[in-house]
Amino acid sequence: MDHPRGAEITRRHDPDGRRQARTTRRRTAIGVSVALRFGDIDEARAVFEQLSDGGAVASPFGATFYSPGCGTTRDRYGTSWLVMTTESR
Repeated sequence: MDHPRGAEITRRHDPDGRRQARTTRRRTAIGVSVALRFGDIDEARAVFEQLSDGGAVASPFGATFYSPGCGTTRDRYGTSWLVMTTESR
């Protein structure tokens, strides 16, 4: 039986014959992060925008103290991405 939040409910019997129900959660890419570094700020920004489409932006793409262009996002499949550039303007 499917649960609306993505868990699957299963039923089984233990050795004493009692019925038990348990749930198993379906997860997507928990704990997985990918870092991409580009030499061109415009290319980095374009990739960041494509990855964030349909996902959730954690920190918008912009200048930081360590990079002229950097942002973090989670894509529509649950993978976290750090996109940054090494180009200096």
